[in-house]
Amino acid sequence: YHTMAVDWMARWFTRGFDYYGYEKERFFLGKLIYYLFKLPYIHIKYMLSNISLLRLYSKKRKFSLRSALEGLSGVLKTFRFTFELARIQDAGFVTDLGMDLIRKSQENPFFLFLHYWDTHTPYNGPRGFRPERKNKSSDLKEHLIDIYEGAVSYADYHIGRLMDFLKKEGRLDNTWI
Repeated sequence: YHTMAVDWMARWFTRGFDYYGYEKERFFLGKLIYYLFKLPYIHIKYMLSNISLLRLYSKKRKFSLRSALEGLSGVLKTFRFTFELARIQDAGFVTDLGMDLIRKSQENPFFLFLHYWDTHTPYNGPRGFRPERKNKSSDLKEHLIDIYEGAVSYADYHIGRLMDFLKKEGRLDNTWI
């Protein structure tokens, strides 16, 4: 079997895989474009889509400048992640890379491990995947449930894409999921 994994936790999982991780940009121009344009866009979009958590958490505290700064610091620490992790933590990226690896394995038997992070906090699935609630509530618990359900729906959508791909490639009947 050709063994492949799409994940970034190399310090625990590198043994046993012929391919591990994800392809980093090799060329200088590609790296420059990624670090100057794509990555800041990913970070800004990510922070703005989750800034409502700061507002919700702040309602649970007695307001003071110190508590506001502590809250902001906590949110920034929670949402800060390394440059490369911005891509690998998205279900769409993980699925696309998994499908590329399956294509490269051709007709050979393979083992593929895909690690989906979207359902881990801070539940960063796109807004379009969150449930529509008739009663818009500012309750923190309800908001967290909504964004978690959105993250699950987003990951499920991309796993469905993978299943459709395997079927189209004629490999689903001979694949264990």
